[in-house]
Amino acid sequence: MTTSEPARSPQWARVARGMIRGLLPNALWFWGVCLILGVIAIITLDRYTDGPAFSIISLIRYGLIWYPFSSALVIVAVMLTVHVAAGQTRRSFLIATMITWAGYALANGLIMAAAVAVEARVYAGNGWQHLSTSATALPELVVGLGHYPLIAFAGGISGLLVGLSYHRVGAWATIALPLTCAPAILATALDSAPIALVVIAVSIVLAGIACFGIGRRIPVRTMNAMGVA
Repeated sequence: MTTSEPARSPQWARVARGMIRGLLPNALWFWGVCLILGVIAIITLDRYTDGPAFSIISLIRYGLIWYPFSSALVIVAVMLTVHVAAGQTRRSFLIATMITWAGYALANGLIMAAAVAVEARVYAGNGWQHLSTSATALPELVVGLGHYPLIAFAGGISGLLVGLSYHRVGAWATIALPLTCAPAILATALDSAPIALVVIAVSIVLAGIACFGIGRRIPVRTMNAMGVA
């Protein structure tokens, strides 16, 4: 009697799970530090001034862009060569990174939107000015649900594209930084207006296409047992 082996999950799914396990502790540290410092800043302004005159938590948006950017750079630098040297495909690496960063951006964006909404309630209860003149957190929450995940993904995909570019052409990739960093730069510079979100979304799509175009045939240097490439 023979028993069939259980079907293995796709290669990209196994790689994505490993990436998520590695990113989770970093995300917990990021949000722990940012939210604690944000609360301390609000309490300090309330204690020594007439109260905050702007949203403190919304300033985390810059970290929401550039922290995923740096994390994506590290993942490409550390994992790509090992991934290919282990006999796995570049395609599975690219799919795993895209799915991982989409989920990572969505989770971080939802946390950010919720944190800003809670802050808006606190501000309204104390008579402080927040992102808008509304007395409720609904406008900030509605806008944030579309805005924050998008800018977080823009930062992550820019980091992936920059990392892949340096893997492909080395130092020459520095010349292309204004293009490879474009989604993150646009996410930093633009606001949450609908046209701005469309521009950021288009830049993300173009960056994703570029990642697959560069990454699917990217040269990867490996070393033999003697340490020779």
